[in-house]
Amino acid sequence: MLNSDSNISTNYYSIEEVKEKLSALDNVTWTKLLKIGKSITYFYKIAPEDLLQDVFDKLFNEERNWPKNLDIYIFFRNTMKSILSNELKKDKKEIFLNSRNENGDEIINTISDEKITIENDLILRQIREDIRDLFKDDEIAHDLVDGRMENLKRSELMELTDLTEKEYDTKWKMIRRRIDKKYPRGWQNGK
Repeated sequence: MLNSDSNISTNYYSIEEVKEKLSALDNVTWTKLLKIGKSITYFYKIAPEDLLQDVFDKLFNEERNWPKNLDIYIFFRNTMKSILSNELKKDKKEIFLNSRNENGDEIINTISDEKITIENDLILRQIREDIRDLFKDDEIAHDLVDGRMENLKRSELMELTDLTEKEYDTKWKMIRRRIDKKYPRGWQNGK
């Protein structure tokens, strides 16, 4: 067991190393991190800067460890997705709370338009997550699908993924085939 503590400290950056790495970030890295944040938060009405700040907070408060073998972009993307997922789970729990008056009786006819909109948003989020899950085995395809869902331009997607024109076109053919196979009548019509 003594060895496991030393393995943990050697497998993850220390808080000092994290501070050093983050203070040395250049503008290109910041821009890419913000683009990743935008691609994750676009549909959720959350500022990507806020999500990035949450990652910093978790790192500085040592609530999240950064594995040394994990690229900064992958680590930040995964951490932002995890934070967002946890927030969505909290929101989902709040939606299903029942309203009661002071006598403890359930209030049935007080469903607001806002709640209906929230439910529609949840359905749309689930559909998008199902499509994203089709590409969990292919990180580049997953990033392209995320980016497209966030309305990123072709040039932005190519820059984000470092793909050439030909590689980009080939990857999109594969993406379209996989979506068509899963949803032959179109994703909006179900399977």
